[in-house]
Amino acid sequence: MTMPSVAVLNPTSSGKDYGIEGRRLGLRTIALMTQEVWPERLQRFMNTDSFDVVHQLAGIDDTVAFLRAHGVVAVLPGSPFGLDLIDRLCAALGLLGNAVASSAARVDKWLMKQRLVERGVPCPRFQAVARGMSSAQVEPDIGFPVIVKPCEGAGGIAVRMCQTSVELHDALDAVDAIDPIFLGAQGATLIEQFIDGEEYCLTTANLGGSRKVLLSLARYEKDFAAGRPTVYRNIWSLPVDDERAAHWFDYAVDVNRALDVEYGINDIEFKAPGGQPLLIELNNRLPGAQLPMLIELCTGINCYSENIRIFRGESLLGSGPVVYARHFCVCCLINREERVLGRVDGLDRVAALSSFVGFDLVTPLGEVAPETVDFDTAWGFVYLVADDPDVLAAHAAFVRETLGF
Repeated sequence: MTMPSVAVLNPTSSGKDYGIEGRRLGLRTIALMTQEVWPERLQRFMNTDSFDVVHQLAGIDDTVAFLRAHGVVAVLPGSPFGLDLIDRLCAALGLLGNAVASSAARVDKWLMKQRLVERGVPCPRFQAVARGMSSAQVEPDIGFPVIVKPCEGAGGIAVRMCQTSVELHDALDAVDAIDPIFLGAQGATLIEQFIDGEEYCLTTANLGGSRKVLLSLARYEKDFAAGRPTVYRNIWSLPVDDERAAHWFDYAVDVNRALDVEYGINDIEFKAPGGQPLLIELNNRLPGAQLPMLIELCTGINCYSENIRIFRGESLLGSGPVVYARHFCVCCLINREERVLGRVDGLDRVAALSSFVGFDLVTPLGEVAPETVDFDTAWGFVYLVADDPDVLAAHAAFVRETLGF
């Protein structure tokens, strides 16, 4: 009898751990790859080492036949790339999945905002500009300041805030110059209203039908010294059991329903001027920045195993409230100028902190660490968990004062 398998599409960053968790559930794990060669900034986060099988996609029909032959019982997203393909594979295999008809709106940020407007869900004002158009011809209908971003970008690549026509034209040219994998299939670049204030991330478990559970709420602490809106200093967990969290979760539910998300753990990023949330984007896969690990350390909930169970119709969530017994922080390490990362100083002292749970070095030793201009160009990340939020804040400050290269 064939051992049941779970397939994960393009496992990168936190998605790479599905191989370990699937095996713990008694499943064979398959990494489905849509490309053989990835842009360098993605390749360093891509990892298939924990998977039993690595399969290169050749086409839908061949992939469906392969997955059937391997007894696949669930197909899950491992990264922001290929999310619409997952819905098509689930439909062809007769597995639980989200609606194929709306899959493009869960991937392309322009189509996403259009769908929210059509369904009466508030979001920032926006417009799309055809790529390749002379940037000199473009002026925003929504007025300045604006945010410019590729429609399927990830990690903040080529995202810029613009306050003048010159800055807008430079930003549009920068989007046109990035790898096509980040651009989307609609031939458009997104321009949206800049919303001042703090940004948040809320993680939802969509269990099928109307059943949805709030798993995590966090605040992004940004660093604007580089003049870019996607440079992070810290990511702080917030309470999930107060009135503000309940209100924002209601909004996340509206977003997920508008985008036909029935199954899977995902997150939304949003701002909340005057306390009223406005969507930045929905990421229809597990959150990045090792939040699944941190959620488990604070709540005992394993997002990987739960997401596999969700797509098998066997979720254990929803039987009781999610309780945060501890608090987490992700310290994002910023590099002000491009330079060789020769050694890491202070790691021994940081690792001795009672809150320390992990360290990821993005740039390998001996290689050039780029100037930090977005999330993915941080040179490293430190993960902290503590019972006392004051201790957590003090330890995060110590990390920034101590760690360097």
